[in-house]
Amino acid sequence: MFGGLDTSKFSGSLYTLPILHDKGQAPTTLSVSLVKLSLDYDGSTQDYTDKSFPYPALLDSGSTSTILPDAIYQEILKTTKAVLDEGSGAYLVPCSSPDSFFSYQFGDSSGPIIKVPWTNIALPVILKDGTTLQKDGKDVCSLDIEGDGDSTDPTQTPILGDSFLRSAYIVFDLGNLEISIAEANTEGTASSNVVAIPSGGVGAIVSATTASGGPTPTASVGFNGTIPHSVAPTGTGTTTPYTGAPTPVQTGAGHKNMIGASLVSLVAVAAGMVFYL
Repeated sequence: MFGGLDTSKFSGSLYTLPILHDKGQAPTTLSVSLVKLSLDYDGSTQDYTDKSFPYPALLDSGSTSTILPDAIYQEILKTTKAVLDEGSGAYLVPCSSPDSFFSYQFGDSSGPIIKVPWTNIALPVILKDGTTLQKDGKDVCSLDIEGDGDSTDPTQTPILGDSFLRSAYIVFDLGNLEISIAEANTEGTASSNVVAIPSGGVGAIVSATTASGGPTPTASVGFNGTIPHSVAPTGTGTTTPYTGAPTPVQTGAGHKNMIGASLVSLVAVAAGMVFYL
């Protein structure tokens, strides 16, 4: 969809973040501030947020997998007790884990949280005869998360591909250099409610509250995130003030694995992705 958003396609509030970029330069990637990452698995919660956060996270519909800094990836392998399949090189995990999900938080501690269910991360392994791979009589899946490969590299950038994007509703506002994000409504029961986005951006749909202040970045390639405003799912609700830095700034050298694709040529493939030019 171009120029509007469908409030029936997301649940909760739609939060707006700046597109991170070098000060004084146009952004070359669709990146936002990732401030927290955790996994609820097998009845417990593992928080992977450490001193390396926040990260500039690239929302990349051109990637099928999620690529995380290697140190975080290795911890996820330990949490899930993933087993390396020597033949394929994939890490195998149980297909069934109904109460397991990843939580990604953006902007700051009051920012949007996107929960990614286990079914988006654990992909069935289809054998040549059309059957699924099993171990001890149970289906096993490949973990659709990869590591960046170098745990000593401080400039690693998370790349959130389709395995993340299927759980999110995202509005790319290239005119105002903002990205609005909410959890996707996967139930599909609500009637479509398309709202045109005015020139002021998503925040102009309702009375927006601009934030001030912001978190202190600890990553060596520091940047400031923001949550200037939010939009209620009906498009008519009120907003709540959040803390954040209203000026999108990313300093330092470019980040490893950051894909320099043209903003206007990105192809939308997620559960809900909207462009406003």
